Amino acid sequence: MFFNTYKYNLKVLLKDKMTVFWIVLYPIILATIYYFCFTNLLAGESFEKINIAVVENENMPGDLLTAIDESEMFNVNLTNLDEAKDMLSTAKIAAYINYNNDIELIVNKEGMNESITKVFLDNYSQITNTIKNVINKNPAVLQNGYLESIDVTASHVKDIPVGNSTNLLVIFYYSMLAMTCLMSATLGSDSVTRIQANQSNIAARINVAPTHKLRSFMSLIASSMTFHMVSVLLTLFYIDMILGVEFGEAKGYILLICFVGSFMGISFGSFISAIIKKQEGVKTAIILTVILFGCFLAGMMNVDMKYIVQSNFPIVSYINPSNLITDGLYTLYYYDTLTRYFINLGILGAYGVVFSILTYLILRRQKYASI
Repeated sequence: MFFNTYKYNLKVLLKDKMTVFWIVLYPIILATIYYFCFTNLLAGESFEKINIAVVENENMPGDLLTAIDESEMFNVNLTNLDEAKDMLSTAKIAAYINYNNDIELIVNKEGMNESITKVFLDNYSQITNTIKNVINKNPAVLQNGYLESIDVTASHVKDIPVGNSTNLLVIFYYSMLAMTCLMSATLGSDSVTRIQANQSNIAARINVAPTHKLRSFMSLIASSMTFHMVSVLLTLFYIDMILGVEFGEAKGYILLICFVGSFMGISFGSFISAIIKKQEGVKTAIILTVILFGCFLAGMMNVDMKYIVQSNFPIVSYINPSNLITDGLYTLYYYDTLTRYFINLGILGAYGVVFSILTYLILRRQKYASI
């Protein structure tokens, strides 16, 4: 009886056009939209060296040219004043530097490159003036290796190993994948509805059959889980192989958290359907509202929202299943340790188990005076 129910429910799911669209096709369509909207969004984020000119002058500080070269921020043209003016007027350079009793920066307009150049020169002037003041007040420091001890580029930040890619846009795809996993809640809700005799004629027939309600329910859940995992695999294949969005190398761990996420989604949907005594449409609306709100908090609509929630309401990050999935995927993509991944996986699995137990306790108490 278990395998018959499993087989026929799987056929029902495959023939249900609405289920096939929302569970199988919709994630693929959404991933395609993301791809065309976001592929070139960060194309202009790479830094290109700024073209500037330096007017050759015997009074030009030599250490300034050295500082410019070591900064690796500029393409420098050493030239005369007339040529520098001509290059600036034809927009071949963003600015040119001249020395006339002091360092002069000449620009043609206001812009990002011009501002960066000005900040660089201001920083250089502040450092050199500070060093000169120290030496003027205490010339003896020159004998103590003062100049050699100065390190204006010293870093006070601790390096933490991360993955090779730092594309923030993958968070959108992670949130979409989390939504795909949690959309299984609609299948869990439908499975409960199919064994509640007051919901449909099919459920009434299942209840009068000589099969334990729990066995019927487990067969429905198993077929729903199979159907949904095939959908997740298709989505992952499409995103990774067709669209070429890099999810990292830990494919096995990605499948594992998607499996647990799907299980959690089905158990959550089952619990909502069991506890709410309303028609199927009302249950589905409540489930989708909760899922979409969770995806919003996990950064699906606004990538900054994920960090806002984690910074101001960290407890919500551990309550929100969508965030647990995206955070687990985020960990696989960026970090070389799996500690955080397994914490998220454990919490997600625990939610699934708790919802499953609560659903069973509710369903086994449901009796019908007549069918």
